[in-house]
Amino acid sequence: MVQQILYNIVTNSIQHTVGDTGRVWICVEPLPDQKARLVVRDNGPGIAKEQLDRIFDRFYRASGARERHPGGAGLGLAIVAEIVRAHDGVVKVESELGVGTKMTVEL
Repeated sequence: MVQQILYNIVTNSIQHTVGDTGRVWICVEPLPDQKARLVVRDNGPGIAKEQLDRIFDRFYRASGARERHPGGAGLGLAIVAEIVRAHDGVVKVESELGVGTKMTVEL
């Protein structure tokens, strides 16, 4: 399940970065009580604040990502949210237009 979380978040970040200037940073750090924090950050176009509340909804695709390129059905982040919830974890997103997006998962 952790592999699926990592795959979905990293793939999403890669798909939403721009060519040669796109960067994705991945960090895993231990937390107390045998838990860990995964942070995936990119320098893509970011997500509008009014869309952040919906990105974990099934089939939701934020504006700008609604065309079929780069593909996807809008299920990846919904799957992440369900896996995290099933393991009593936390998933958070921070984003700023023109700066990028940061996804944090704590399990």
